[in-house]
Amino acid sequence: MIRRKDVAVFLATFLLIPCSIFSLPDTAADRKVYFSGSASLTEGQFVAGHHKQKAFEYRPWIQLAIAQIRLDAFVGRRLHVTVAPEVKLWYNNYPITDIPDRSSHPFRQYSTVAIADGQGILAIGNPDQPFMHFSAGVIHYKYNHDARNLGEYLFRTGVHPPYIFTEFDYAFARVYGLRLGSELFDKRLSLDWFLSFEPEIHPVLDGSISLLAGYEIPSLIDVGAGVQFNRCLPVSDEKVTTPSNSARNAYFTSSGEMKYYSFGGTKLMARVSFDPKGVLPERIRRIFGAEDGKIYAEMSVLGVKNYPKYMRVVSGTDTSYALDTVANYYNDIMERIPLMIGFNIPCFKVLDVFSMEWEWYGWPNTNSYYDQGFGYENPIPKPAQSYPASAYKKDNWKFSIYAKRQLFGGFSIIGQLARDHTHAYIYAEAQRDEEEVFTLTDRIEKPRHLAEPLKWGEFGWWLKLRYNF
Repeated sequence: MIRRKDVAVFLATFLLIPCSIFSLPDTAADRKVYFSGSASLTEGQFVAGHHKQKAFEYRPWIQLAIAQIRLDAFVGRRLHVTVAPEVKLWYNNYPITDIPDRSSHPFRQYSTVAIADGQGILAIGNPDQPFMHFSAGVIHYKYNHDARNLGEYLFRTGVHPPYIFTEFDYAFARVYGLRLGSELFDKRLSLDWFLSFEPEIHPVLDGSISLLAGYEIPSLIDVGAGVQFNRCLPVSDEKVTTPSNSARNAYFTSSGEMKYYSFGGTKLMARVSFDPKGVLPERIRRIFGAEDGKIYAEMSVLGVKNYPKYMRVVSGTDTSYALDTVANYYNDIMERIPLMIGFNIPCFKVLDVFSMEWEWYGWPNTNSYYDQGFGYENPIPKPAQSYPASAYKKDNWKFSIYAKRQLFGGFSIIGQLARDHTHAYIYAEAQRDEEEVFTLTDRIEKPRHLAEPLKWGEFGWWLKLRYNF
């Protein structure tokens, strides 16, 4: 684990890189300011799902209204500043029978304000053709341009425990921190370095270092890979990142040494996208939409190191250590590898995109980061709550069907049917959803069951109307 002194040295070095390569222009020529924004209304429903230890007794309705104003200011030829505040109106949507008091009533409207994108971007080198950009702030970042719902694992996951989260029409990350990015060889090769900080999940503000690379042959293939040293820069005491005050977090090695799990670890990512239209004659390619026919995939390793857990075995006066076969959470790397495969169904320009995505994730425990909260501090999976433990060993498959069409001007309609990693919208901390909404698998036993949505397992649907200006 890196010490706080090392954190300060690394941060100073990261900040000095752009300053040592160029200086800002002496004049404020070419100042330009542009305003844009968007407004959207989302309606949807959890057709089947659960909250805490109860299955939904009715089908909770989803309603979100989001408005965003964006300002892009260009100061001289090198500096680009983006400020994009966002306001969201929404409702709690958990079972009526789980209301603790009127302050958290599920039919009461709430609002939140966030920074959708807020960063300064400095061009390094020739301002007309910079070889690198330096960014700082809240960075809107998407490295898998084809992923519509699933995937984008590097910044939307954890290591201990290895959770995944998704949100409708939000297949990207808002990275809090610093970025150095380069586009080389006619923008075919992209390189990104990140120093980011965790803004929400305990241990809050721990730093991570991420390196990503991508290479694209336009209209044919796009590949990429990345590594993230998650929480390698603890900003508080190292005992917060590796809690040693909890017996639940302790484990024995094969030699009998007691150790403790850490929230941090190393994540890997690889992706590929193939566009078969690239091998077709131009006259045939023109009948397809730009996204039609693409086949893409992404996989990740949420923690490359195994941590076999042993238990003490006492026989008379002898003590030995045997492998724990019940609570050995991090002993099989294959359980920590999510794999997503997607395909854009050809729509011949009727729709902008119509994607189907499938995911396999063999993690046999709950997909929850709740025990990372203050007062819990356990980098181990949360015990099964809503269903028997066996249910979480059968929820490996997820799916998502996504469609989008821009009708006119900046007006578009977006829809999704999915069984993904959505968490319910909860205002009251006491009622915060501890697990993802969709866990139970399908009950399809006969072909006719395909026409019965309630046998599809737990899933939901969303419909969004959005206007950009």
